[in-house]
Amino acid sequence: MLKTGQILEELGYDYYLYTSEAKKPEYSQRSFADFLPVFLHSDSERCRSLAVKRLYRHQEEAFDALRRGSNLVLKSGTGSGKTEAWFLHMAVSGVKVLAVYPTLALANDQLSRLMEYCTALGKKVLVLDASRKSSMMREMGSRGLRQSVEISDVVVTNPALLLNEVKRMVEG
Repeated sequence: MLKTGQILEELGYDYYLYTSEAKKPEYSQRSFADFLPVFLHSDSERCRSLAVKRLYRHQEEAFDALRRGSNLVLKSGTGSGKTEAWFLHMAVSGVKVLAVYPTLALANDQLSRLMEYCTALGKKVLVLDASRKSSMMREMGSRGLRQSVEISDVVVTNPALLLNEVKRMVEG
């Protein structure tokens, strides 16, 4: 099996790869409550628990980069708060988000957390995969589906749906 670096070389791309030993992420001096004080008094235990946690340094750096308008690719270990890093920016700035997970089955834990976080903030999450899209099209038509997407603060989907939508646009 080819590794990413080998594939990039075969495609003629230059790249820089830095690998370090796995280690526990460093903490920031700031907590989630510094940005989202409403979580301290939420009905959700998960939100209250998150509020008192200090951010990892990579979460704060991601938040700062996104706030400056930079593009960002955040790669860190499982359970290191990647979802919370972009969520924090969305919650504070009010930008809308398209969250793409490899498969929605893998995103179940993230979806559960996102739903609770967004409910506490009065934000709307729409989970959209091929079967949900078909169901929504039958129930509300393309205009209703489009409106659902437009009013959502976070749309969670997978690469397969996006690819099919792009193909449909190109072919249509």
